[in-house]
Amino acid sequence: MTAAVETKASAQAKREAELVAAADKGPRAFYAAAGWSKLGAIVGGTETATEGILSAAEFIDQAANTLSAAVKSEHDKALAHDIQDHVVQIFEACNFQDLTGQRITKVVGTLKFIETHIVRMMEIWGGIESFKDIAPTEMAAREGDPRLVNGPRLDGDLGHASQDEIDALFN
Repeated sequence: MTAAVETKASAQAKREAELVAAADKGPRAFYAAAGWSKLGAIVGGTETATEGILSAAEFIDQAANTLSAAVKSEHDKALAHDIQDHVVQIFEACNFQDLTGQRITKVVGTLKFIETHIVRMMEIWGGIESFKDIAPTEMAAREGDPRLVNGPRLDGDLGHASQDEIDALFN
């Protein structure tokens, strides 16, 4: 590789790394801006929702089992059995949460690996200070309602009404 090609490649790599650095905010700002941390919230949210679904399904299953033992007619027993069959389908359908969590965890791990290596490259090139004079490439504009483009609020986000505050409006 010639010195000119190497210099051009290095300059382009620095411009791309500037997106990560966000000049005055550092690489961790890119991590947050890219929404990687929100993936963890997705895993946690689906896990919490699935636990609620499974808990309710277990209650329904126990109630259907009790009902099946208490009723006399075959028709009523068959209905209780149908309920239990549908509960099993709920249990099976909830397996998505575990698989989703595993997949998202792998993606987050990969993104953290990439981030770590980008930060190392930036350090090789002189650290964050060496990127201050490089104008970052514009990121694509987001589409949709500007109030909604960041998705639901995460725990710890400021400037949002709590669920209790929203509920109080209706009481």
